[in-house]
Amino acid sequence: MTSSSRTIVSVVSGLLLVVATALSVWKPEATFSIAADTQILTWYPAAHGIPMWQFRAAQLYRGSESEPVAFAGNVEATPNAVITLTRLGSGPLSVTVEQEEASQPVLNLYGLDEGFIEAVNERVVFIVDIDEAADAIVLLLSGRVDIGQDFSQYGSESPELLKAARVSILGHTIVGRSRYDGGSTDLDAGDFVSFGNVNETQGDVAVGQVIVDQESNITVITRVIADSVTVRRFSSQGYAIESTLYSRLTNDTTLQALWASFLFFYGVRHYLTERLPD
Repeated sequence: MTSSSRTIVSVVSGLLLVVATALSVWKPEATFSIAADTQILTWYPAAHGIPMWQFRAAQLYRGSESEPVAFAGNVEATPNAVITLTRLGSGPLSVTVEQEEASQPVLNLYGLDEGFIEAVNERVVFIVDIDEAADAIVLLLSGRVDIGQDFSQYGSESPELLKAARVSILGHTIVGRSRYDGGSTDLDAGDFVSFGNVNETQGDVAVGQVIVDQESNITVITRVIADSVTVRRFSSQGYAIESTLYSRLTNDTTLQALWASFLFFYGVRHYLTERLPD
C-alpha cells in the first residue's frame, strides 16, 4: 500500500510539475495600451468597422493641386488608405491620405449632414487649424497604428518623431476573464512602435483615439490584444515588451494554484520516501 501510494503521489507531482512549467513558460496574450505624445503617426484602417472623422474647418489639397479648397464635413477612410497625421508643436494638423493600391478609392467624403459627396481615389491632404476648428479634435482609430518614425535602418527628411510614451500591460489570466497589472515601460524620444493589424486573421486590430488640442503635438491613446509589442529605434535591434514570468507568477491565481499543488504533492512524496518503509 505504501509503495503504490508513493507511486501515485510521484506521478501526480510529476504531472503537476510538467503542466505548471509549461504554462509558466507559455506567454498568453495580454492587453497592451499606449499613451503617447507624438508629432507623427500613421494609420492603416481595418478591413471592417472604420470610424468616420469630422472636420468642421479644413483646407483640402487634392492630387498635385497647389491651391486648397475649404472643406467642412465627414471623412470615411477605406481599407486602401494610408493616413499620416503630423503636427509640430501647436501648429496646424496635417492629415495626408495616400493610396496603398493605385486606382482604388481612399476616402468617401460626406457633408456635415452626412449626405454623400464623392469617393476620392487620389492623394489628398487636409490642413486643420485647431484654433479655427474647435478647442480640440478627437479622431477614432481602428486597425494598425504606427507611432513615431522608424529610424532603425534609414534616416528621414521629415523632422517629426515620437516625443514620449508609456506602454502599459494588462495581463490575462490563463483561466477565466480576470485581468491584472502587468507593469509598464516608458519609451524614449525617437522610438517607433506599431500597434495592431488591419485584418483580424493576422491578429487583433488596435483601437484608440487621437486628440489634437491647444497643447503641443498629437496625443494618441490606443490598445491591442497581442503576445508582445516591439519597439524599434535607430542603431538598435529594438526590444519586445511582453508580460514577464514574474508578473504572471505573482498575479495569475491559476499558476499559483498549480505550483502550490506541485509543492504539496512533492512534500507528501518526500515524506513517504523518508518516513515510511518500502
